[in-house]
Amino acid sequence: DVRGRTRGGLPFFLGAYLGKERLTHDDDDVSAFSRCSAEVGFAIGVQPRIGDNTEFEAALGVKFPFEDDAHTALFADAAVNRILSRAFLGGGLSWWDIGKDSGGIGVLVQGGFDLDSNGKWQFVGQARAPFSEFDNLDNNYQLWGGIRFRPNSWK
Repeated sequence: DVRGRTRGGLPFFLGAYLGKERLTHDDDDVSAFSRCSAEVGFAIGVQPRIGDNTEFEAALGVKFPFEDDAHTALFADAAVNRILSRAFLGGGLSWWDIGKDSGGIGVLVQGGFDLDSNGKWQFVGQARAPFSEFDNLDNNYQLWGGIRFRPNSWK
């Protein structure tokens, strides 16, 4: 199985995503409110193989909300993915709002499938929730889907 091996260089990806987040925020330390916002995001990451059917994934990205009163923020992900023929399932940790007040580190669950025979293009779906808000998941989550381009991946 040569899926995920590369033609020279570290196996990396570029991703573009569209989705939404609903997160609880503090308002001037007086009260808390939850905001639901559609958003677009972009990420760059690496996916080195750590086993025959397993890869490690590390990514850094930025999200841009469509709501005027929401905030743009950086995010970082670290996950382990199980490779299943032309698809993958994985999970790990996500620091969703780096430098913001909405939860810190949380869980990341993701999956996707190849859109072409050589694995360069993938459709990906991701969900996140901060550990600090597991008792209020109705108001603290992020969901999105999108396309990844993996230029040096081949099967």
